[in-house]
Amino acid sequence: MAPAAGGRQRPRLMPGAMVAVQRDDQRVLLTKRADTWCLPAGAAEPGGGFARTAIDELAEETGIEVSERDLIPFGCLSEAEAHTIHS
Repeated sequence: MAPAAGGRQRPRLMPGAMVAVQRDDQRVLLTKRADTWCLPAGAAEPGGGFARTAIDELAEETGIEVSERDLIPFGCLSEAEAHTIHS
């Protein structure tokens, strides 16, 4: 844990990637972790780049295989909770 303003603790942030997969009918693929729906995502391996991490996490979590040319960067998140949808 890293110290945050006001002396409270916050988790250390790790580089990672998140993937939004949109079908032809405009629906977006979500995965379920425990009771939370979220986009496929995960932390980078040491020395791993964003594209490689996105490709690996998508395959690990969904079985969908893509190449780097299939990826379109769409944003950068700085908070661990920012990529989840809480029901």
